Amino acid sequence: MNYKMLVTDIDDTLLNDRLEISPEDRATIHRLEKQGIPVILCSGRPTASISKIAAALFNDDLAHRIISFNGAAVTELPEGKELFSRPLSLEAAAAITDLAAAADITAQIYAGNRFYVAEATPEAQHYSLATGLEWEAVGELRSFMMQNKIAPLKVLLHAAPEKLAKVHPAAEKISKSRFHCAYSKPHYLEFIHPDVSK
Repeated sequence: MNYKMLVTDIDDTLLNDRLEISPEDRATIHRLEKQGIPVILCSGRPTASISKIAAALFNDDLAHRIISFNGAAVTELPEGKELFSRPLSLEAAAAITDLAAAADITAQIYAGNRFYVAEATPEAQHYSLATGLEWEAVGELRSFMMQNKIAPLKVLLHAAPEKLAKVHPAAEKISKSRFHCAYSKPHYLEFIHPDVSK
């Protein structure tokens, strides 16, 4: 069988429990590339986080494509040229962040190389450590998004599984086909544009 490319997820797939790529996987990826088979990193992670992993993995100046935000963005590295982007509407993102605020759940939105939350929480700090991204507490997310005209590629709710289980049905009820939501981990409920997926 002739393979045209290898597309791989990152968390709990390419990365081990220590958030490292094993020497065996690294060697296999380099061998595939030498055979002319491109390797594409595809994840729910933000573009900036995947870019750091790609830079450490590929160690060259050749063009590599990455798929981020669960398919809402495709970027060509090392230039950082955005080939595809499908953000949520401001209206949909605001509805999600309002739902999170009412349930006292940490919501995150993304812009540039960082993520934003309403207030500093242990969940935001944990996510920052796991992804290598900077973050900022900005107060009410709805106001911040509207004032800065940020239509995020993804909104992530970060809470204990039992807390997310209570808000998930409410999120589905208000969707009205404006967004798709799914768990990426038991404590992450993610919202993206309905037309995209990994």
